Amino acid sequence: MSRSLFPFELKPRPERGGCLTALVAVAMVFYFLAGASILLGLTWRREEVEVPAEVVPFLPYMAAFSLLAAIGMWGIWRWKRWGMYLFAGVVLLTLVIDVGKTHGPLGSPIHVVVLALVLLLIRRCWEFFE
Repeated sequence: MSRSLFPFELKPRPERGGCLTALVAVAMVFYFLAGASILLGLTWRREEVEVPAEVVPFLPYMAAFSLLAAIGMWGIWRWKRWGMYLFAGVVLLTLVIDVGKTHGPLGSPIHVVVLALVLLLIRRCWEFFE
């Protein structure tokens, strides 16, 4: 009986495909940069930058949701189911918040489109997600 050098079994991964690779990579970078720039903007806020007063209370949440979406995209990149669940949860939460407030959207229409595209592109390889 031979023992493997690794305590885990390496499962073969499917080809991610160009569209899914590009979408996840671009979305991961975009969400990280959006969250980081909002956090930096909150930290070093200058008086000459005009931010509508009704948006200011939502800025920490926007930063947190963007960073959580980036972490979800990283999970999808690593073939983890929790990444898809986290990203879907963030999208649905921002959609609920957008519906409940009176001023313009936080961007949830774009998030919903990205979620729909990711779901469309991973439907054939969902069984490979851990």
